[in-house]
Order: sequence, then structure tokens, then C-alpha cells
Amino acid sequence: MASAEKVVLTITFVNGTVQKYEFPRGPQDNPKLASGVETVLKAPQLLLEAGGNLVVIPMSSILSVEVSPAPSKLPATAIKGARRIS
Repeated sequence: MASAEKVVLTITFVNGTVQKYEFPRGPQDNPKLASGVETVLKAPQLLLEAGGNLVVIPMSSILSVEVSPAPSKLPATAIKGARRIS
């Protein structure tokens, strides 16, 4: 069942530290999925509920974010099919 699939969010901070979070994948047929990704990226902070706690991470502290597996619906500006070579 696709809804039971886990997603891993890897956050790399500007100071070089890395944090990983795991959460259940939401419905992939949600038509607002791509716009939701854009909304998160435009926010001044990343908000996560983890273990009953609210985690607030300022976007200015984040160097990169990786979501694996990627959502099936991506923002229009996303380059699809890229492959990391270095």
C-alpha cells in the first residue's frame, strides 16, 4: 500500500550538520501537492511535528533539503530526471 511507504527528509545545515526525519507518505493523488512544496520552500521556517514536539528550523540555517523518494507531483520549476554525478 503506497500510503504506508515512508519518506526520508534529510536536512543539511549551513554549519555542515545533518538531520534526518522519517514520516509516512501522504496521498500522491493530491492535486495541491506541488503547490504545497512551493509554499514550504517560501516559508521563513520549516515546521515539523516529531515525537509530539514542534520542531522549528529557520530556512536561513538550511543549506539543502532532500526528500526520498521524491513526490510524484513536483513544482513546475523542478528539473526532472537529474542524476547526481559528483
